[in-house]
Amino acid sequence: MQTKPNVLLISIDTCRADFISSYGYPKCTTPHFDRLAEDGVLFLNHFSTGVWTPPGHASIFTGLLVHEHGVYGNRKLATDIPTIAEILSRDGYQTAGFVNNSQVGAFVGLERGHETFIEVWQVSPYKNLIDRIFRGGFRRVRDFWGIEDKGAKRTIFLFREWLRNIDRKRPFYCFIHFIEPHNPLRPHRKYRKRFVRGTEQIRSRVVSKVARNPLVMYLKDWELKEAEVAYLKNLYAAEIAYTDEMVGTVVNFLRDEDFYDNTTIIVTSDHGEHFGEHGMWSHVSSLHDEVLRVPLVIKYPREYNLRYVCNHITQSTDVLPTILDSVGILDLSLDLSGMSLLSSNYDRKYFFAEWEGRIPYYILNQVGARDGGNISTIEKLKEKKIVIGKEEFRYIRYESGKEELWKVTEEGCSLVPDKEISGEMMKEMRNIYETKGFEKIFLAENADVNLDDEVLQNLKALGYI
Repeated sequence: MQTKPNVLLISIDTCRADFISSYGYPKCTTPHFDRLAEDGVLFLNHFSTGVWTPPGHASIFTGLLVHEHGVYGNRKLATDIPTIAEILSRDGYQTAGFVNNSQVGAFVGLERGHETFIEVWQVSPYKNLIDRIFRGGFRRVRDFWGIEDKGAKRTIFLFREWLRNIDRKRPFYCFIHFIEPHNPLRPHRKYRKRFVRGTEQIRSRVVSKVARNPLVMYLKDWELKEAEVAYLKNLYAAEIAYTDEMVGTVVNFLRDEDFYDNTTIIVTSDHGEHFGEHGMWSHVSSLHDEVLRVPLVIKYPREYNLRYVCNHITQSTDVLPTILDSVGILDLSLDLSGMSLLSSNYDRKYFFAEWEGRIPYYILNQVGARDGGNISTIEKLKEKKIVIGKEEFRYIRYESGKEELWKVTEEGCSLVPDKEISGEMMKEMRNIYETKGFEKIFLAENADVNLDDEVLQNLKALGYI
């Protein structure tokens, strides 16, 4: 007889909170997420620790800040840092992971602890050459007609097959990763029709290149018109809406298979996305809310009877300790930066996030090309920085010593010259970082890595290279 609850962790890659209906988006993008929020706890002020996929997911998996788990640049997660899957597996859980980005798998060491781990992104699961050619052609036809996705449907198929074959006498932990909101933006035709309007006012050639890879904006002197930015945002909203349908399919399957009531379901994201705010595009360098504020909803087992909206600051490091608390695991050997959201003593006043000063390979490979680009803007990407945030204030400290204090309101975000608040937040930042070498964070060279053909192809498809 199973006594411990199951755990399902769903990550929607590149999903910023303010495009979710429950967070105030004016169009209905996420009815399934909203329904789950009504049956659980919605966290309105949830923040990532990093601004791209490996560091953001590693914080979710380990409960550590970016400089603590070290998954940035080309680094893998150190083998002495346990993941959610490893801890739960030792406790008797059946564990599985289904991911759609090489940056969330074996490439960075995040597959550890999963008894079943399938990297759905891989070029083809078919070994027979003729079958691969046939299936590849079929996918291209579906993509031409706008009815292909980036792996979500196949992910759900694999998840269903796995869940139908587990031992129902033992609890399970499963991680599902969807990547649809990540560029290239090419939403399913059904949702494209619903969200995308106003094509007569846009330059199709320009917008299609930005939708394919927004990093191109750091290489061109383009200024997008308001209608063009709106068009790109609508593509993004359509991708999120499609992914929400996939989330709903997963949750409904748990209901149908009688797992729902005894499963902790967590839906969140690793980072958000910029669409020109602060002159930024994609998810590099920025430590602003557009990239850091992400959704989080937790539906606990029925016996917990927890349904409310939380306004407190939370961050991705809190996911692991919350999961462990929800299943009754107390591991005193873990030294975590996160805190359990189930704890009556939860009192996070600040969130922290870091940028390691990485220039994406896509940009490095394009610099010096015939079409040129804004080199001064590209150079700015190299500077390392840290943010501490509380309530409406965000204090950013740069490697050079430069500092900024931003105030975030419903009307927008602006710099404010408040030395008292800046001093207070700098003091709190040093409490976290100075003992670990504040000025030395992220200064080590990136580790060398050899890319096999499949990983290389996946990184190119997602605009990393």
